[in-house]
Amino acid sequence: MINYSLSPRAVDPSKQDGEKRYYPNAQTAKNMQLDEFANHISKHNCPYHRSDIGAVLTRSVDCLREMLLEGNKVCLGDLGNFYVRLESKGAVSVEKFNPSTDILSVKVYWEPGPLFRDLIKDAEFVNVATRRAQDATLRAERAGMTTVDISKATGSGDGGAGNGSEDGSEDGSGTGGSGNTGTGSEDIPPVLGGDDEGGSSGGGSSDGSDDIIIDEGRV
Repeated sequence: MINYSLSPRAVDPSKQDGEKRYYPNAQTAKNMQLDEFANHISKHNCPYHRSDIGAVLTRSVDCLREMLLEGNKVCLGDLGNFYVRLESKGAVSVEKFNPSTDILSVKVYWEPGPLFRDLIKDAEFVNVATRRAQDATLRAERAGMTTVDISKATGSGDGGAGNGSEDGSEDGSGTGGSGNTGTGSEDIPPVLGGDDEGGSSGGGSSDGSDDIIIDEGRV
């Protein structure tokens, strides 16, 4: 099941004191390391030991990187496809283009396979407290307090304008949720929004219509 918390964000990012709506932010239950994942696989009626699975996964990463650097698109069935795209500066002409200076980075992209294109059909959701509220409760418990002011822990939480911080949009200092795009109808394209720990944002403007925000920040 997927844990999520709710945080308010301005419907119109240019009016941070205006109407706000609550959006879900996916929360990571745990960081599963490679050895744990290999152990999990070994328990699914797998004839191989977790050390063997871990070795194969590690070698797979090395080989995937090697194949991408050779310009291949690696297609892994239901897992999906991996390929690269180039980030670069533009050149005034073909003759003036120099890959050693004009290509800035090589980005790896994942194209989800059939089993990963839409997880919502099999997902179960659990509403939990925000990270800040959890931290505030834990601090209060350690200090022997019997009550905690959640409003001080969560702040304005609208993911307003600003440079963002480690604590992100829950105290209004992050950049998450600043890219709402409105078209005047219920059915509009999704835009990017942050999470309650400081996520990324999508650009755009809003006319106050119902919007969709994709949670794409840190969890």
